[in-house]
Amino acid sequence: MPGQRLQILDGLLKTAERNFEAAVKHAATVDDKAQKTSGLAGIFLAVAFGFIKPETLAALRQQYGGLSLGLLYGALFLFVTTVILCLRAMWLRKVPSGGVSIASQELAADFLLTLPETDLDDEMMAAYKENEVEVWKAAIEERSKANVEKTRLVHYAQVCLTVGILVAAVSMALLGYAAAVH
Repeated sequence: MPGQRLQILDGLLKTAERNFEAAVKHAATVDDKAQKTSGLAGIFLAVAFGFIKPETLAALRQQYGGLSLGLLYGALFLFVTTVILCLRAMWLRKVPSGGVSIASQELAADFLLTLPETDLDDEMMAAYKENEVEVWKAAIEERSKANVEKTRLVHYAQVCLTVGILVAAVSMALLGYAAAVH
């Protein structure tokens, strides 16, 4: 019966390793999305600053009033906010790894290795593996919390980018029309 318990614990450990690996891949995917989102916001910022000239802003204000400038500045603010949120998500470093490092299990392993071979029965090995499972569970939970935070930040950044694009489209249309009129 104890041999089956060890097999069950081995299965649990393999599942924990796969879950942690999946969480690490999720974090990498979110970082990739953050990079792409901030890159797109950066392109829109560059385009906006490329088209904005003092005479064009004066024409825009004259043609449509202060609200049109507010739209333009609002779009710029949203693009900068997008970049900041994405950078914050990518720089989120409260990410666990120590819980699954070799150092985390070294103390328990060193203790077990000092025991005579006859004392290392299935019960002792099961307790060691149960401890490993607990370490993995804690690391997975920490990683998942960090992933939720990263995902939330990137989601907000994508919303800012979307709204910024819409506002910029309206603002650029007004800017283009104002420049063509004058």
